[in-house]
Amino acid sequence: MVLCRLLLRLLFVFLLLFSLSILSFTSLSPNSTRRNPLLQTLPPAVAAAGPILEDRPFIVVWNMPTSRCQKRYNIHLNLGDFDIVENRQQRFQGQKMTIFYRDRLGKYPYLSRDGRKVNGGIPQLGDLAAHLALTVTQMSGLLQPNFTGLAVIDWEEWRPLWERNFGSKMVYRKLSKELVRQERPDLSDRAVKLMARQKFEESARKFMEETLRSVVTDRPKGLWGFYGFPACFNQQKRKTDESYTGRCHRGTRQQNDRLSWLWQQSTALYPSIYLPQRLAGSMDAALMVRHRVLEALRVASLWRHNTDHITPVLSYARLAFTRSLTFLNKVGFVTAHKHVKMHAMKFTFFSLQFHTLQAVCGITVCVCVCVCVCMLADRPDAYTRGECIIGSRWSGAVGRAEICQVQGMCSDVCGKSLFMCVCV
Repeated sequence: MVLCRLLLRLLFVFLLLFSLSILSFTSLSPNSTRRNPLLQTLPPAVAAAGPILEDRPFIVVWNMPTSRCQKRYNIHLNLGDFDIVENRQQRFQGQKMTIFYRDRLGKYPYLSRDGRKVNGGIPQLGDLAAHLALTVTQMSGLLQPNFTGLAVIDWEEWRPLWERNFGSKMVYRKLSKELVRQERPDLSDRAVKLMARQKFEESARKFMEETLRSVVTDRPKGLWGFYGFPACFNQQKRKTDESYTGRCHRGTRQQNDRLSWLWQQSTALYPSIYLPQRLAGSMDAALMVRHRVLEALRVASLWRHNTDHITPVLSYARLAFTRSLTFLNKVGFVTAHKHVKMHAMKFTFFSLQFHTLQAVCGITVCVCVCVCVCMLADRPDAYTRGECIIGSRWSGAVGRAEICQVQGMCSDVCGKSLFMCVCV
């Protein structure tokens, strides 16, 4: 049992498919806005996502090697009873779900905890050609050619934007400046910093962008993306902070916009919604999770790998609080789960056929609500609800979004908003 508790340090994937983004509404033809969205066909993003996600707007995927619990302690988890997607024999890496750490995919350059430079240490000194060659070899030995599962690259030692390498990651800035000084001792301190930043970001981009390009080319049906991206940096600093809103750190949106090259190569987004223990029992957990998911949805709505396929957003969660073996309590889990699930459903059920909606909900008749979610920059957290019935009239447009006109409700609440029916 001790081993099983220790395994909670490993990643547990709590995956939510947000199959429709803001841009999906803009692609509708004028005539389509007059049709009942529940009678439309499955959107290409869901249809192209493979058997794991197809017709599955809300799923949970297991990413822990709990097969060891069966072997050592005769404890078997019947995950299928809960409709949880798992690898064969609950293996950590498989055809349904796999994760690549820093030493499992190519020659990722990083600094070890004892300061040793691995594969060059910093992106500028990494061997990209050798990295890509080894990446293809390692991937081919693990994933079948027709792989359609989730594929997560977990590189956490450095971040591709210079200013995001703070705290313990400041060493990457330091070594980058030292490298420039060695090559150009004639430059001023300011010039050294500017050149170091440029060289670092260029090299970091090449490693991440070309890695994605390579794996997506070889396994195009997989859902490839980097763990923790997009980031939000909205973690609460103190346990008692009445001013906490959960919104992403100032400047986060602009920084994420600069990573458009990353979103255009990703076939899935994997933001982290891990909860710190200080949020145990606090409603702030929902605020933190909500804004991380909203930022990922914003990114997914603006960029995509293929213009025909909408990038799914799949959130990484953990059964225990971060840096702890303490399990999530009921308030922390239910609050975060309900908040994220609301966002997942509201973006998923818009274009599902009614018979599919019934199957997903597991009920005979779907009771729907009309959900309005504001995406305005000055009011990113505003939303309201109104009553809705299946077969209600959908028409009109505000900016790039549709308006659901239902008994005069939810028509002019948020401006550029999204309205849709979800199962409750």
